[in-house]
Amino acid sequence: MDRWKSKMISWADINYFGKEVEYVTDALNARSISSSGKYTRQFEQNMCDIFSVEHSLSTSNGTVALQLAFMALGIKPGDKIIVPAYGFHAATNVLLQMGAELVFCDIDNEHWNQTLRTIKKKYTNDIKGIVLVYNWGACGDVKEIIEWSKSKNIWVVEDCAEAWFSKYEDKYLGTYGDIATFSMHAAKTITSGEGGVVITNNNSYYEHMLQIRSHGLFDSKGSYKNVLPGNNFRLSNLHASIACAQTEQYKEILLKQLSRESKYRDILSKSRLVTIQQSNVNSSPEYWATGVKLPIWLVHKRNEIQSILRDRGVDTRTGFCSVNELDYISTVDDIGESNLLSGSIIVLPCSLSLSDNDAEYICNEFLSVIDLCINDSFVQTREHLTLLENFYTKIRQGQNGFRFFDNRDQNVVKDHLHNELYLVDNEVAGYSHLDVENEICWLGIALEEKYYGTGLANIIMDRLVSKAKSSGQKVVSLSVDYDNTSAIKLYEKFGFVIENKDKHFHMTLTL
Repeated sequence: MDRWKSKMISWADINYFGKEVEYVTDALNARSISSSGKYTRQFEQNMCDIFSVEHSLSTSNGTVALQLAFMALGIKPGDKIIVPAYGFHAATNVLLQMGAELVFCDIDNEHWNQTLRTIKKKYTNDIKGIVLVYNWGACGDVKEIIEWSKSKNIWVVEDCAEAWFSKYEDKYLGTYGDIATFSMHAAKTITSGEGGVVITNNNSYYEHMLQIRSHGLFDSKGSYKNVLPGNNFRLSNLHASIACAQTEQYKEILLKQLSRESKYRDILSKSRLVTIQQSNVNSSPEYWATGVKLPIWLVHKRNEIQSILRDRGVDTRTGFCSVNELDYISTVDDIGESNLLSGSIIVLPCSLSLSDNDAEYICNEFLSVIDLCINDSFVQTREHLTLLENFYTKIRQGQNGFRFFDNRDQNVVKDHLHNELYLVDNEVAGYSHLDVENEICWLGIALEEKYYGTGLANIIMDRLVSKAKSSGQKVVSLSVDYDNTSAIKLYEKFGFVIENKDKHFHMTLTL
């Protein structure tokens, strides 16, 4: 552990896999550092070869690549475009600058990307196009989206900034839509420090982008006649030399990426405390980075988790923001999954230089810090009777399954063997107790309704059973309504069995 305490594991860094230094040096020595050099041409050819597309255009960054694609499509102010409500909002920002009217669709709660279902929900007859953004390399039902969009005669741009070499069925992401863009920012799978690239099979779009990219000149070599209001979106030959070397070694890069991801998933998938991003069942994702979702009852601790991890030598990032967190966009309805995801994601280090030991340390520390923050969220009920009173009043209005205080004063908790509240932002999310009465140890648990099915009940039950064991109890009993099937399943999961049926089920656990 001392090694990691003395050195921060950075979230991302640039790695060299082949001839990056050699090619950069060659470009410098040849005095060929602008956009018209052999490495620019070679990199673009590499892209065409790898992705089996007709055309590739390098750009100065990934956001510019999106702008170039949108300009080629002829987007006009007022055009309605469907974009995801969650993700890195490069496409959103470019489209807003172009005056487009954005229609935000929600995402799926497993792979965290838009789907045909969420797109259809926001579709109207005046929609011009769709932007697919592949968060962290995963995707939704891409083929179905493309087929449907063609039936509606609307274009599709694929933002593959985070999805280098991911596939849906047997095709690369980026080869399904009309135009696709990639980013070569320093943290991306393929990097040139800064850079981007556009690919397409459409000759008309390609010719138009070629002109826009170089100031809209009639002929970029020797003529200064502008035939359209273009810009300088070109990638320098110097940057292209790095990208060229990287694409030559893309298979090795993917092996490094897969090794890191596999280690993360092997360890984290065994934990009930976090959820790892999935991808569509028909896809073969190349996860650029590992997003991990905290349960809803732990999101209030996200900043603290990240801060403690930094103290332990692990740099992390938050996930993206839902558009409802962007002040320059009006509140959007019906994007509940995007809003939930917005505050709950932590992205682990994605450096390709991480060793298996690094990845194992990161995961173990991550889970250790989560345990710490969960423990810190529990408080003794006897010290917070006002919070208990407010909580009990709230849950009695919404459920009938917890009657412990109906005929008891709340001060009775002071005599309990064990009694806790789980707090989220100083509000009670869950209550639990062990109460020994007439030599019977009774277990009680109650949750605020919005935390049903979120895993908090499992955490509370784990603590109750452990406390009962450590205090020397041999049997624990509880009472539960006949129709409270979810609670009965929870108790049976922990080994409780139904002993008898009176006004309620009486269940016991032998320790």
